[in-house]
Amino acid sequence: MNIEMIIVVIILLGVITLLLTGKLTSDVVSVLIIISLIFSGILSIDEAFSGFSNPVVITIASFFIICGALYHTEVSGLIGSQIIKISGLSEVKTTALVMAAGLLLSSIINNLAATAILLPGVISVSIKSRIAPSRLLMPLAYSTILGGMLTVVATQPNIIINEVLMSAEGRELGFFSMLPFGSVMAVIGFLYMLIIGRRLLPVKYFEEKIEISTSPEELPSIYQLEERLFELKVSESSSIAGRSLAESRLGSGYGINVIDIIHTARRRLSPKSNDRIMPHDRLIVQGREEDINMASEVFGLEIKKKSNLQKKDFMTDEIGIAELILPPRSHYAGKKLKEIFLRERFGVTVLAIWRSGKPIRSRLGEETLQLGDALLVRGQWNKLSMLGRTDEFLPVSGFETSPNPQHKDKMITSIIIIALMLLAVVSRILPVSLAAFTAAALMVITRCLTIAEAYRSVEWKMIILLAGFIPLGDAMVKTGLIDYFVRSLFYAFSGLGTLFILGLLFLISSVVSLLTSNITATILLSPVAFSMAGTFNISSEMLLITVALGASNGFMTPIAQQANLIVMGPGYYSLKDYLKTGTILSILVFSGFILSVHLFL
Repeated sequence: MNIEMIIVVIILLGVITLLLTGKLTSDVVSVLIIISLIFSGILSIDEAFSGFSNPVVITIASFFIICGALYHTEVSGLIGSQIIKISGLSEVKTTALVMAAGLLLSSIINNLAATAILLPGVISVSIKSRIAPSRLLMPLAYSTILGGMLTVVATQPNIIINEVLMSAEGRELGFFSMLPFGSVMAVIGFLYMLIIGRRLLPVKYFEEKIEISTSPEELPSIYQLEERLFELKVSESSSIAGRSLAESRLGSGYGINVIDIIHTARRRLSPKSNDRIMPHDRLIVQGREEDINMASEVFGLEIKKKSNLQKKDFMTDEIGIAELILPPRSHYAGKKLKEIFLRERFGVTVLAIWRSGKPIRSRLGEETLQLGDALLVRGQWNKLSMLGRTDEFLPVSGFETSPNPQHKDKMITSIIIIALMLLAVVSRILPVSLAAFTAAALMVITRCLTIAEAYRSVEWKMIILLAGFIPLGDAMVKTGLIDYFVRSLFYAFSGLGTLFILGLLFLISSVVSLLTSNITATILLSPVAFSMAGTFNISSEMLLITVALGASNGFMTPIAQQANLIVMGPGYYSLKDYLKTGTILSILVFSGFILSVHLFL
């Protein structure tokens, strides 16, 4: 092993360490890779930055835009309504249809996007059928991961190996090249979840005796707001009379959320920080009773507890409440609630946050938002509709009166564009990268989504991640590290058969994917797999397919696949739930791969 190989190994180990410890985000790690490769002299500047123009990056960015168009044209809403129509109230039938929808959609588009598109519809199914969301959302995520094993465009690892083959040999995988192997694993996974897996899932929604309702009027009871809702009367002698809401320090000093200010017959909804509190005003507030008592004593306020929630306290013809979920691509994740200024920007008040199966109702401004958090918000109906249409939230409950999606009239157009793209790929008229790029452009040109919505649809962190890891793979090839690794493998396992080699590669890809991500595993192992072809006398196509399928075998933890992560909050899942259900599924999927190789290779 020469000095250049050692440098690349050090960079590789450093990258894995940073990803495992979470000290830096993956996109920052990707930038550090590029810098390290340039300053170490391993790659030239042009080589190090080549990842940004790589067809893999262009293809995946295009698919993000395509998925955004499907969301904005409400294709997902159509799927959700059809599931309800067909399945009725049967949990088994509903689970089967949810998984079938996940398998079908994720065989066409990225599994994360498929999960995000179907999530609102499945939650709606859960509410209307009174089936606990924890019984449906993990099957949804798992089905989209399994569906990603069926076609060459289904998920990022598949796209990556296709471009690797195109770059190295000038040919692409067939659209259904993975289908013989993926279909066996998908059928096994589908039957396991339907017969055994769903029985291992928790029923947390109902165990907590929370009524699931389609009516937004019942959301305050679900979030148990009656325990924290008070009315304060401001006397003439009160020390906060005449002060602005910010100057009163009710929020910053006592964690009290002022929902409304009532002045004679006029009601100020979601008052802003510069709104003034006047004598004889009544304040509708939310907070801990001890904090309310302390503030009332200090400021000279009269307390009246709102012990019985009434519809007029929250809803009128103009005012409503709604529930939203923080999805994976939301820029609000990791920020404190007070830092995103929902009241100032949208005129809505956050009443509570639902996290890990229970509500958070006090000192909300200091809460750091997490992926999967559900927010209960209140404001004018048109303001709620505006908030629900942003890409930062997924609307769940209370949006029945909201206007239709901006581009619902383009639903047929978006479906036609998808069909044409698939036809071009299946018939090999166009390479995947060009077909996806053209489809994304057509989505914007035909106004299935605006250019601003297209930009927001792209998960830029993932694009940066790809752009950094691709040159790392190039460096492993350029320095001879890949050849060194392959020769070592050959020396250790040369006497063993094809089935063993493919099984070992599948397991290695699965483990690397669990420790890092499916994209990282595919980028790092694709050059290794390609180099193994001549050494072990196995086709490069089969070795690359094995890497991609192994990288998709991420059912055991919520972080192994982003599809798992997006359902963790809404489904109230813990790591234990993923381990209990996903470990068996991972073993069965591996067994299905071995069986499919035996049958079809």
